[in-house]
Amino acid sequence: MKMTTAKLALAMAGAATLTLSGCGGDSSTASGVTIAGTVSAPGGQVAFNQPTDLLSRLARLFISSAFAQTSGMFSGVGAGVAVNLIETDAAGNQVGSPLASATTDATGAYSLTAPEGFTPSSKYVVRATASGGQLDAIVTGTTVNVDPVTNATTTLVLASASASGLASVTTAEVTAVEDTIQALANDGTSYASATEATTQLRAKAQADEETSNIVSSVVSSGVISGSVKDANGQALAGIKIVARDFGNWVTRAIAYTDTTGQYTLNVPAGDYILGAFNHTGTSTAASEWWTQDGGAANQFSAEKVAVAGSAVSTDFVLEPGVRISGKVTGAGSALGGIKVHTRDVTSDQPVTGTMTGPDGAFRLNVRPGTYTLAAVNTTQQPFATQYYVAGDTTAGTASEASPLTASLGTELTTNFALPAGYQISGKVSDPTTGNVTGISVRFYDGTVPDSTTGAFVNGLRTDLQGQYRLWLAPKANYIVRTRGQTQTADISSGIVVKDFSAAVGTVTAKLTGPGGLAVSQAKVAVYDGSAGYQGFEVSNADGSVTLYSTISPVRVEFKIDNGTAVGSSLYNGQTQFSLASDLSIVVGGTSTDLGTVALPVGGVLSGTVRVGGAPKGNYAVQLRSGGNAFPTNQFVATRTQSDGSYSISLPYGIYNIRACIPGNCSGAFSSVTINSSAHTKDFSL
Repeated sequence: MKMTTAKLALAMAGAATLTLSGCGGDSSTASGVTIAGTVSAPGGQVAFNQPTDLLSRLARLFISSAFAQTSGMFSGVGAGVAVNLIETDAAGNQVGSPLASATTDATGAYSLTAPEGFTPSSKYVVRATASGGQLDAIVTGTTVNVDPVTNATTTLVLASASASGLASVTTAEVTAVEDTIQALANDGTSYASATEATTQLRAKAQADEETSNIVSSVVSSGVISGSVKDANGQALAGIKIVARDFGNWVTRAIAYTDTTGQYTLNVPAGDYILGAFNHTGTSTAASEWWTQDGGAANQFSAEKVAVAGSAVSTDFVLEPGVRISGKVTGAGSALGGIKVHTRDVTSDQPVTGTMTGPDGAFRLNVRPGTYTLAAVNTTQQPFATQYYVAGDTTAGTASEASPLTASLGTELTTNFALPAGYQISGKVSDPTTGNVTGISVRFYDGTVPDSTTGAFVNGLRTDLQGQYRLWLAPKANYIVRTRGQTQTADISSGIVVKDFSAAVGTVTAKLTGPGGLAVSQAKVAVYDGSAGYQGFEVSNADGSVTLYSTISPVRVEFKIDNGTAVGSSLYNGQTQFSLASDLSIVVGGTSTDLGTVALPVGGVLSGTVRVGGAPKGNYAVQLRSGGNAFPTNQFVATRTQSDGSYSISLPYGIYNIRACIPGNCSGAFSSVTINSSAHTKDFSL
């Protein structure tokens, strides 16, 4: 019999195996409920325990080579592994005798029959036992696959449930945890054994902010429930329901709708926003965020859902949508675990996202509109984060992305072939408080720098250990900014590590607009006294924002460039003003609270920049305030998107404006008057 490379390595390592014993068996009655699935592990190992140091290295040598292209996935364990359906107590220990038993066949598949009337529940587990250990999977349905992902899920959920036990957790919440951990498994890591895989997946889940929150929320006392239907009143199954903090958009809980379109999820008491994400292939109903009057396209327009002592009900009716699907590959192989993000071109706001499966495929259902797509690689696979360009090609910066027009009645197919890349990784910490969790780390192309940021590449948040990781195309001049600090990164020939550990001062504020309404998604930038750019943060849904700086004093700029009719402004240390006459801003120190900053009513100035008749992305649009006099005072600037469009909101008044190549802005200004809610100014250069 021909032996695979991986199994040869295991034989050399002396790994214990079970006797192969023909087809799968079944010890229960034929009149009950059939539960079936596959038992799988790294390299199809039937021994779950970690080899000794020497043997582990030997096994890893072979396994890494044989399974490096499987994105951390697992293979069937073969015949003869014992599989039992059991009930567990609060500690995960078996209660009573097995309810049903079977053994795996040559592919690792099993089928057993639970007693008549059996209902899947989180207190039931399918347990696969072999020499040296076991793998568990909570029974969430009649198809139950058993592998290190389900084993890590079971142990994490059980630890969270503690005294109340698994019975207090819904099967939909277990599925949400399992899917989240499965996404972590699709990162290209190869494992020497099921024990190692389980251990590392647990560690990844505990370090990942979103996964950690989801696990801890499964036994929280707050309850949000409701239904999801399409515009025709049809119940929608398999819709992903996401609860995020109102204010800072951190994911707290996830569940899925059942076959009747109903969902229930547990959250701690607090204020949330709720999203319904349709990634299914059975309906094109558009993903949306909950509002009382019909839903919003993005999370920044979602309404608050307050959860206190009683259950809260929120129902969704999803609008007709458009499907965007495709596949992400690298060097001809499917790439799992790649994040695919959509952003609305008009408002420049993120809309929805998903992750590719082990086959590299992704699917999104969105409202009709114009979008850009990015494939973001934070896995272990050595391929560069890219934006989609028409013709199934890619580019490295947001300003190069092709706008995709999603119209009803159409389906868009967008494939990414990611080029080879190098990794930029590191850690963000504070000398006093230690690891900095959930802070934004942003990456820019420094090829053509200007006085602000350079072309935006992508961004992410640090994990619970303050760490970040992103793969980018080889280049010598990236700019990395986080927490008031800036570093350059040369990844033209290899990976680099950039840590950020300086002590920083903070500036806090709460932004409001006309009528006292909170202003979210304002870009609040920090400059030094000579107008040198230090970085920016984005205001939360409640208008709050925290800025960071290693220097003092600083000046602060509030920029609105998402189509909201609230005026961009500068700050002079005491009051907000719209027409800058003095740029010597004196806000600073170790901790400064500006309190409530009331931004004025404004008009949205938008347009298109064309060069030789063609729309031009990544062009700077600069504004000066102060009337008709030239050169006038520096005010705000923005950049065009890939279709040449731009948007900037300004207080009422007269401004001077020009468009130019970043880093080479020497052209003449022209005048524009803002005196109503919307204005257009195009450029032909």
